[in-house]
Amino acid sequence: MKKRVFRAGIVVLLIGFVVSVSSQIMSGQRERGDVNDDGEVNILDALRTVNIVLGTSPPPSEEDLWAADCDGNGEADVLDALGIVNLILGMGTCVSSCDEVDCDDGNPCTEDYCDSLLVQCRHDLLDPGTPCDDGDPCTENDACADGICQGMPKDCDEGDLCTDDFCDSNTGECSHTPMDCGDGDACTDDSCNPLTGECEHISTFDPCEEGDACMAITNGLLIDGTGAEPIPDAVILIEGEYIKAVGTGSSVEIPTGSEIIDVQGAYILPGFMNTHVHNAYNEDNLQEWARSGVTTVRDLGGVISSPEETFSIRDALLTDNRNARLVAAGPVVTTVGGYGNYPVTSPDDAEEVIHWLIDVGADIIKIAIEDNLQGRTWPLLSMEEITRIVDTAHNRGRLVTAHISRHYQLDMAIQGGVDDVNHMVINYVSDGRIASMIEEDMYWVPTLELWNGSDELHNLNWSAAARDNLQRFVQAGGKVALGTDYSGYVTPFDLGMPITEIRLMVEAEMTPMQIIVAGTKHAAHVCGLEDKLGTIEPCKIADILVVNGNPLDNLESLLDVRLVIHNGEIIREE
Repeated sequence: MKKRVFRAGIVVLLIGFVVSVSSQIMSGQRERGDVNDDGEVNILDALRTVNIVLGTSPPPSEEDLWAADCDGNGEADVLDALGIVNLILGMGTCVSSCDEVDCDDGNPCTEDYCDSLLVQCRHDLLDPGTPCDDGDPCTENDACADGICQGMPKDCDEGDLCTDDFCDSNTGECSHTPMDCGDGDACTDDSCNPLTGECEHISTFDPCEEGDACMAITNGLLIDGTGAEPIPDAVILIEGEYIKAVGTGSSVEIPTGSEIIDVQGAYILPGFMNTHVHNAYNEDNLQEWARSGVTTVRDLGGVISSPEETFSIRDALLTDNRNARLVAAGPVVTTVGGYGNYPVTSPDDAEEVIHWLIDVGADIIKIAIEDNLQGRTWPLLSMEEITRIVDTAHNRGRLVTAHISRHYQLDMAIQGGVDDVNHMVINYVSDGRIASMIEEDMYWVPTLELWNGSDELHNLNWSAAARDNLQRFVQAGGKVALGTDYSGYVTPFDLGMPITEIRLMVEAEMTPMQIIVAGTKHAAHVCGLEDKLGTIEPCKIADILVVNGNPLDNLESLLDVRLVIHNGEIIREE
């Protein structure tokens, strides 16, 4: 009898509580909690359950008992009435005890617990000064005050004035990145003074003088790769592998004893680059590129047995100056089952993989942001993985390039902060996306030759959209680097000077000067070599192409090679 009276007392309290709140009506077919079978779970069902618990008449049917057994434990009791109240108040389930309730609201400044009588969550504000954790690994000494976590930023300062000290927001670990003192002047040795933390730029310029083994290219029209007006009667002095002086016949003094190469009015340009090739770990290909005046190529996706073996082969090929310079990405980083050949499983794994690839020799990191191409589909890297890859590579001084083909993939590349994207998008790219790329100083490698060949092979119309996007990108001020995707697909590609790509860039209304800059200065940038190559300036490496005709009048003149100098050495002379 006492037990029954106690239950009745609880039920009376329950009824008073239910009546005092606004009920939330749940409709649908009969379900647990809909005791009176009216299609709703409401206060009447809680009252009916109380009647069943107290044994009042009329006696319930088996269906009524099933419905009243809200928590499904085999009997209708006072906990079921409480469960129905939970449904009315929006708890969503017929929970019968606090063991089944997760009350964490994500606020580190509240104490979250379940009221065992009403089976309801409570969120009591912690007292000021109570320790709490805001979840940021870069804050320490978290304490709650006025309902706010007072987190003190982690102190990562190691006392070295020449490092940029910060806390990695992903790991909570301190990072110490050396200060970047590069001033863009190839004639200075740029370093940070450890006593002052100031950048110092010490001149390394050593002009050709009497007795030096200098080479002088004379009597040519210089197109230096910067986009500046051509220089007539140009003179270029070279010593060893470096350019020592650039000017005109009246401004540059040629030391006695210099080897003089009179190009007889021909046109002098920086060595060209193809920034998207495959199958470059091949001596014959590299030598054909170099002899054509393409003195540097960027291989984006070649792996021979392993990344370590691949980079070892690259190093061996670089010892022969007849070969074009090889910038190597190694494998294409992707997700499990994704487009590419080196999967990562998580942001942490991605960071570990990038560190390892750089450790074993990667010049640049390539990722794939591709999920749909010619009806083939793949899973994508997550944004967190892309961001972690880019941050890790940048912290190690490496650029990140991305494969894309659609505008929404471009959005991910922009958001992730990659440095350049490969393949001109084959659906419409909005002006807003173009503006975002330009704002982020992101370069584009169009590979129009790839899309043109795909159109011919599969009867597609991708190249028209690609050329339209390229035209609007360039007109808006976007930066383009020359690249073709040589040997990246079954369609034909030019080995040597990429003249088909150049012709297609002309169709996209790029000017000859814009195309030359794309193949030299901008190409050097995406290769991470802008401080060494891409323009004809003092202190840069002497990679030089001389052609007989004026490419500003007719880009086909790039095929009429007169002289190629690679690393300061003549490798072709006609």
